[in-house]
Order: sequence, then structure tokens, then C-alpha cells
Amino acid sequence: MAHDVFISYSSIDKKVADAVCSAFESVKIRCWIAPRDILVGEKWPEAISDAIDKSPIMVLIFSSNSNNSKDVSKELVLAMNAGVNVVPLRIEEVAPKGVMKYYLSDTHWIDALNPPTKKQIDDIVETISLLINKAKGTEGEQKVYKKEDDILPHEREKEIPGKKTELSKSNRLAIIIGTFIFAAIIAAVFIVIGINRKTDKTNIAASVESEEKTVKEEIAGQAQKTEPIVTGESTAETVKESINSEEKIIKNEVISSIVGNLDTPGGAYDVCVGGNYAYIADGNAGLQIIDITDKKNPSIIGTCKAPGRSFASGIYLEGNYVYTADGYAGFQIIDIKDKKNPYIAGSVTMGASGVYIEGNYAYIAGNNTGFHIIDITDKKNPFIIGSYDFSKNIIEKDGAKGSASDVHIKGNYAYVSVNSSIKGSQISERGLLILDITNKENPIMIGGCNTPNDAMAVYVDGEYAYMADISFGLVIMDITSKENPNIIGNCDFPGSGRDVYVKGNYAYMTSGEVGFSIIDITNKEKPVNIGSCVTPGDAWGIYIDGDYAYIADNEKGLQIIDTGIRQD
Repeated sequence: MAHDVFISYSSIDKKVADAVCSAFESVKIRCWIAPRDILVGEKWPEAISDAIDKSPIMVLIFSSNSNNSKDVSKELVLAMNAGVNVVPLRIEEVAPKGVMKYYLSDTHWIDALNPPTKKQIDDIVETISLLINKAKGTEGEQKVYKKEDDILPHEREKEIPGKKTELSKSNRLAIIIGTFIFAAIIAAVFIVIGINRKTDKTNIAASVESEEKTVKEEIAGQAQKTEPIVTGESTAETVKESINSEEKIIKNEVISSIVGNLDTPGGAYDVCVGGNYAYIADGNAGLQIIDITDKKNPSIIGTCKAPGRSFASGIYLEGNYVYTADGYAGFQIIDIKDKKNPYIAGSVTMGASGVYIEGNYAYIAGNNTGFHIIDITDKKNPFIIGSYDFSKNIIEKDGAKGSASDVHIKGNYAYVSVNSSIKGSQISERGLLILDITNKENPIMIGGCNTPNDAMAVYVDGEYAYMADISFGLVIMDITSKENPNIIGNCDFPGSGRDVYVKGNYAYMTSGEVGFSIIDITNKEKPVNIGSCVTPGDAWGIYIDGDYAYIADNEKGLQIIDTGIRQD
């Protein structure tokens, strides 16, 4: 084993992380820390992942900075999936949230909220030493762990059978010196931090403000857990209580891995695949057509963007056309017969988030404008023939309407996922709405069911609707009764539920900063997360084709993942 401890930290806390590293290594506890241990020319994500896999222990420098860091969250997920012991060293009085809360809620903490005392230093050195000894099968020896290669011949002690090995004077001296070095370094760091507190706060604020905020993230960030409006309140509340009281289980039975990726010029939000091509709804860059013949080296061969302001967030492929839902430019019909030169054949100006094509009709989840049906018989002249305004049958709060995020069609029914819409700090409906679309000119809402929080996407398979809930992961509904659908199962996991795709006995989900998850849905009442794969960006859309998952990974473009699942 090349090192004993992986140190995870926010770059803003680098001084503390370096001090911790120095203190450990002064007593010959070997550390891996970035960027020091990343070789020239080595790819950062691969180096981090490999180092975590080879580490028995991760020391996580926990602060408000690491609490908000996507990279630290990903490192924590990798460590947990690899079975690494995580020891949080808390240097700031702050409650963990998101992924941190999920994994660290029942973990023992070591606090160093002020310049650490000798006892605090002793605690962390002793804890790490014991964990390393345990990993080596020597937990009965009360000594700081040393690599055999680091112990000189004259330092080795002869062991008497049946008697515990005593620390030599030189070893005890090393511990004492190391402890005082550790205390001195950390104390100095905290003094510097205290002196520059105002500057640090300014830098942190600037760092947070500089992060890219997408249209969908802004909507998601407004989500609050208040009473939903549509039917099925009791089932949604039951799911909340169940999640809060039961242990969240990830079996990690399946190993998934990224086999190829490609940055796109915009922010990838949705994806679909046909043959050797992937089609990306790429935010303000419009449509990207990507050749995926070589999955390890995908390449962009064509692009098409609506004129003026645009934000492509939903996509559907049917025949020689790609249909996009654009938050500003509306509904777009793009001719892709010539993959290198796609062009817009027709469009309808409107707000749009999700799109589904069935026959000569396009069904649109129209953000806060509701649900729309568009006649696309003439691709050059599409037109709206029917709409449904959510305010018709749903109680509003101060005039606020729900925002339609996604839509799935099956038979004569449209299944629409709805998330919150803010007006005057009030939140309206969220969950699943079911509409009868037999009469295309007059769709009628016939049923609905709350989700615990905002419903970001919906996928219908058989008599079940699978919802991506922004806070509670996968929510499974029995839709046998269209008038009274109800929640029968749930599987929560780290991150924010963004999109869902169902194939066979598995639901594949994206979860924002955490990436990609596979959920076994054989038992609909007790779905189980059996595998995951962290993506480098912010995972939104997902499409499954064969053994591969194609992920729209926002600022990191397209990720191609071997799911590890082999289905006929």
C-alpha cells in the first residue's frame, strides 16, 4: 500500500490540510494529498479515484467550504463506495448537508474548532494509528503505525510470545515530537486564518457567487418542503417519514465506469441516442450531434442553434428529426437527415422544458405555461391544438402555478411531472399529474399524486410511473387507477434526483453532483440502489442504449458509462 491516509479538503482550507499532512508524516503516517501527489501529465480525476481506492483511511477536513464543494462530495462518495474508513476533522461549527449529511450523519467526528489542544492532537493521531493498525491486522498493538520499510533495523524490537510489544524510547520520542509539531503547525494556521478571517470570508463569498447557476438549478434551489396541493398527500408524507427513519442502503453490487466523454460548448441537459449518434440538448449552445461509433473517443459532427436567446433543455429523437424543448426559443423541429448540417424545419414560440413525440403530435411540458399538444403533421408549420392550464383544477397559493418539467405519453394518457413555482414566497403544487388526451383539443386532468418534493422527471413503464424527486431520489407510483395513483416505493440516495430511465428490472437515475445510480426495481415496494458512478460534472439527462448509459453532464458535456448491467 503506497500510502495510509487520503486527505480530502476544499482548496480554501489548503493551509489546514497541509498542516494535518505534515503532522501525520512527522510520525511516519504516509499521506496522499492533492496536488502534491499528482504526477505531471496525470489526469486529476483518475489520480484522485486511484488514490482513494488504495487508501484504508480518508481524513476529511470538514468546514463550510468542504460542505459546499462538489469535488469533496465526489471524493466522499468514492471513498464510501470503496469501503474506505472516513474520519471527519471538523474545523468549523457547521452542520453537514446534502451528500455530507447523507454519509456523515452517524460518523464519529473529531473537533478542532479553535487552535487544537494537545488532547485534540492526541485524539486524531491515536484514531488514525488505530485504524491503520486495524487495517494491517495489528490492532492489539498500542503504538503508532509505521511502515516496515520506514523502521530501521536497530529500531525493531524483539517480540516475546504472549506479551504486548512496548513502545521503544525512540518511538515514544517520535510520537511526542510529532504531536508538538502537529499542535504548533495547526495553531499557527488557525492564527493566520483568524487574522485573515475577513479576507477569507470575502474570497469564499466571491467563490460561491462565481459558480455557474443554471436555469434549472435556480428553480431547484427554490424548492421548499411545504404541504403539496394535489391528491395523495398521505402517501407523500409517509415516504418522508420512512426515509427519515430508515437506513439508506447502497449495495454496490454493480460496477459501472466511464468509458468515454466529450465536452460540449454549452451545458448538457438532456440526451437521446439513435444508432451511432448521440443528440445533446446543450443549453445555450442548442443541439449537438455526436458520433459515438468509437465510445472512447466521441466527436461532435454537427450543431444547430435557434436564433437569438435560447436554452435547450429537453430532447426527443424520432425518425429524421430531433425535437427540442427550449426555455426561451420554445419548441424546435430540427431536420437531421444530414448529420453534419442539421437545420430548423419549424418551431413554435413558447416556454418549454420537456418534450415527447407520439405519432403526429408533440407533447410539451411547458414550464409555468402548463401542458401543450402540438400538431406536427406539417414539420414546417407546427401549431398548438390543445393546452391544459394547471390552475384550472388545482388550488393555488397567491396565484402561483406549478412548473411542468417533463412529460411521458402512454396510450390516451399524458403523465406530467410538476415542480414548484415561486410567487411571493409561496409554493404551489408538485408531483405527478395525469391527463386524458383522447381529445387532443381538450386535454383533461383526471388524477394526480404528490411527491415528497419537486418532481423533476417522469418515466412510465407498464402500470408504474417512476419519478425523479429532487430531494428523495426515486419515487415509484402505481398508476393502475388513473384517478387515484399512489406511491408504493421509494429509494433515496445522495444528490438531487434529476432524470430517470427504466429498462427491464432497473431504473437508471442521474443525481446532479453525485452522478449516476442504478436501482433494482424488481420489488417495486422495496427498490434497492445497487451501483453508482460519479461523473465529473452535474448529471442531468440520461438515456440507456444497450449496455451503456449516456449522461448529459452539464458543464462536462457527454459522459458514456458502461453500466455493468447486461440485459437482453
